[in-house]
Amino acid sequence: LWIWLGSQEPDSEVPWFQPLITGNWSHSHQVTEWPAHVTRCIENQLDYAHLPFVHKNTIGSNVDLSRSVEFETASEVIRFFPSGREAGSFIEFRFPNIWMLTIVPGKFAQMMAFVPVSESVTRLYLRGYQSFVTLIGLSTVFDTIGAWQSRVILNQDREVVVSQHPPSSIESSHEILYPSDSAIKFFRSRWSETQKPV
Repeated sequence: LWIWLGSQEPDSEVPWFQPLITGNWSHSHQVTEWPAHVTRCIENQLDYAHLPFVHKNTIGSNVDLSRSVEFETASEVIRFFPSGREAGSFIEFRFPNIWMLTIVPGKFAQMMAFVPVSESVTRLYLRGYQSFVTLIGLSTVFDTIGAWQSRVILNQDREVVVSQHPPSSIESSHEILYPSDSAIKFFRSRWSETQKPV
């Protein structure tokens, strides 16, 4: 549900991801709340360099941080290719609050919406999409396993995110951003320019 509070017509369409509109997708979904500011939750998903440390026993064991990462930024979009453009996988964030990880184009993706409930609580809506197994019954089993795996990974993230200070990353003045943080740097700049305090 998107609500426009402006006095005039919005000047753009509701942001979404075109690949998720088309295709024969099966999906699982889950909702969780974190006691964290929305900016910290979003930045966690823009920080690919944390994978081999926070997720060393799940999805981060084979991540090569020495590889150069290509970033694309526009006024409302951040896109980058942690495994190189040729691998086909990429991460895309659309302002103000939706994110997609394309793992295998047209076959396997995850989408997340970050909804600020209050200054210190964010609700995360996660949906896992796959088109490997679409037969009814089998897809339910496959999606259930995928949802369980996503919960494990999200819980690893949660532990780190809720420990960060100050609560809003925009208020941080002591953090040093590295080249791998290019998406976060752009996010902070655009968020500061366009968002009212949450």
